[in-house]
Amino acid sequence: MRRILMTILALMFVLPVFTACSGKEDINVDDPVTMEQLNTEGKFAARGFIESVFSGDRDMFYACYPEGFIDDLGKAAGVDFFEQYSNTANVSGVLVGTSSVASTDYTVENGFDAAHMKSRICFAAGIEYSAIEQIRLEKITAVFKNSSEVADTEFSVIVFKTEGSWYMFELYKGDNV
Repeated sequence: MRRILMTILALMFVLPVFTACSGKEDINVDDPVTMEQLNTEGKFAARGFIESVFSGDRDMFYACYPEGFIDDLGKAAGVDFFEQYSNTANVSGVLVGTSSVASTDYTVENGFDAAHMKSRICFAAGIEYSAIEQIRLEKITAVFKNSSEVADTEFSVIVFKTEGSWYMFELYKGDNV
């Protein structure tokens, strides 16, 4: 729960940054993530999370996490996490789209403490350690537009694979992507 709250606070500080970026004429985004694609690849789980928060798609938001995870977390914390994220993600403009920029396996070889992250995911999501098949750090660009400017920002998102499906874990602050 602490990580989710830290993520919400991080969004409050990150979001104003892209509102100052303007003058972009090329808008390069991928097609929106569909519910059918969402859990098939790490980049779709990460992009789907960003798209759901900024577009207000509660169903996609919940599907970004293992079944029941957000409900259980919300009951324990006494908050509606979708509302928390959506309220924090208030920007002056609309989401044009997202694109996947980079993907890095969350491994010791790439400079990460994979065992610790795996333990954190297991603890938070109630998943067996051996059920975590893979962890990745996905770098996603989100493009926004208002009446006078286009702006973009990058998000780094930790995603994990369990039982053949990819899910969102948390936003990541770091330079390892």
